[in-house]
Amino acid sequence: MNHLICRQRTDNQTHSKIINELVDKITESGGKYTLTGNWVSAINYMTIEHYDALWLDWVVVKRESEYFFKEILKIKSVPPIVLLHGETIIPNLFFRLCSMLFAVIQKTNLPQKIDPLFKKLTKYNTLLGDLPADVRKELKPNGFGPFIGNSIPMFDLYQMITKVSTTDLNVLITGDTGTGKELVARMIHSLSDRKNERFISINCAAIPENLLESELFGYEKGAFTDATKTKLGKFELGDKGTVFLDEIGDMQLNLQIKLLRVLEDHKIERLGGTEEKQVDIRLLAATNQDIESLIEQKKFRSDLHYRLNVIPIEICSLVKREDDVILLIFHFLGQLIKKSPEMVKSVDWNLINRLAMIHYSGNVRELENILIRIIFQSENPKLVDKTIRNIMLENERIEEKVEQNNGIIPLWQVEKQAIKRVLMQLNGNISKSSEILEISRASLYRKIKKYKLE
Repeated sequence: MNHLICRQRTDNQTHSKIINELVDKITESGGKYTLTGNWVSAINYMTIEHYDALWLDWVVVKRESEYFFKEILKIKSVPPIVLLHGETIIPNLFFRLCSMLFAVIQKTNLPQKIDPLFKKLTKYNTLLGDLPADVRKELKPNGFGPFIGNSIPMFDLYQMITKVSTTDLNVLITGDTGTGKELVARMIHSLSDRKNERFISINCAAIPENLLESELFGYEKGAFTDATKTKLGKFELGDKGTVFLDEIGDMQLNLQIKLLRVLEDHKIERLGGTEEKQVDIRLLAATNQDIESLIEQKKFRSDLHYRLNVIPIEICSLVKREDDVILLIFHFLGQLIKKSPEMVKSVDWNLINRLAMIHYSGNVRELENILIRIIFQSENPKLVDKTIRNIMLENERIEEKVEQNNGIIPLWQVEKQAIKRVLMQLNGNISKSSEILEISRASLYRKIKKYKLE
């Protein structure tokens, strides 16, 4: 790989050592590099030569950042930018680079991050080369299409989306709440041969059981009391296109049988009708439930599962995508600043680091909501660490209220308290604590982080 390093010329030994480690890593990997201490020369280099990565020290551009942004936007192909930042406060200008950012790293953390970064850059460039020309434009340094994230699990997801979009096979998308299951379905549709036809999304959990059947299959005039005219169902409306059934695990058994028929024969019959109609649909389904468990409980048909689960796609939760949290924070802040530049003037790195350590049970959706709350609850547009501390204290008060609800303590609180007590009694000894709790050290570390017991 060919790297461009735009770094500050300084006598600071720590900074020089960090850059030297980066250069050594590039050399060891068989790559090439160009060093410059001026952003203007960096722009010139990028206009005449291809680079796989730009390692940019913010100090070099911060005083003339407005000019830098204007010039870099003129370049046809900007390489992924690894932004090195050594100051405590991040100005809002920083967030204008969002779509070009591959990573944002505090300089002192770079030595520990070099190996994972090189692994990700290699994966990014391989994926970029493998993608069809018309899909390549969807891959950005900070994500793919509507997705933000360039962790290894997300690269694997992008590759799977691209591959499956060229087929007409049924897909079952699984993942926790807030991970973006519908985004995956929409992306598959937008890259498929059906992209010019309808994409119809139905949340099976949001529609009452007695209405879901008529929503899916439609009905004839007079089929029931309020059926004053014929209505087409979603399967008919989605003919030649894609139908996405979200929360498929909540579908009742009687409807599962009818859905199975659609998948087998591609035929539907409206409620109150006598004529079967042929439909040509691509079916995508999603759930945050454990389908195997539902099958054991006789709540989901195994034959329907086999039909739906031709190509399984699992989306990782944010717990397994730690590298993506900071990119998501910068993306959301960038969107807010774009709409209202006065909303955020600067952000404290301590706030970013603390946000990156939270366990988001609601995943991307929860992260975005917390960030919006921080902005609107802050006393001024300079976001500092105390803002999130106030919100976390508020969350703890909410937890206490839940704990007192009819004397019933949620299971996760029981687990949290058990871990907390053992750690306190053993002065934080992980080995002994994991032995007493009868879980592995790795599991204990994950739960300590999840419940913020560090």
